[in-house]
Amino acid sequence: MLAQAKTNAMQGAMMGFMIGGLFGFAIGCYSAVQTRRFMAIPISTLVSGGSFGFLLGCGSLIRTDEVLDYPNNIQLAEGEWLNAYNFNQKYDV
Repeated sequence: MLAQAKTNAMQGAMMGFMIGGLFGFAIGCYSAVQTRRFMAIPISTLVSGGSFGFLLGCGSLIRTDEVLDYPNNIQLAEGEWLNAYNFNQKYDV
C-alpha cells in the first residue's frame, strides 16, 4: 500500500509541476515583457511549478487511503465510509 501511495504522490507532483510551470511561464513572459528582465521567465516557471507540484503531490498522497480498495479490503470503522460508497450506488453494503 505504501508503494501505491508513493506512486500517487509522485504522479500528482509531476502533474502539478507541469500545470504550475505552464502558468508560471505565462506569468513570467508577461512580467519579462513589462520589465525587460528575461530572467523572470525561468524563475517564475520553477517557483510556480515547484509550489503547485508540492501542493498537488500532498493532495494526491492524502487521497491515497486503504479504504479506496473497499471491495477487496473490508476494514470499515462503524460505517463511517458507507455514505461515501453508497453515494454513487456502486456497492451494496
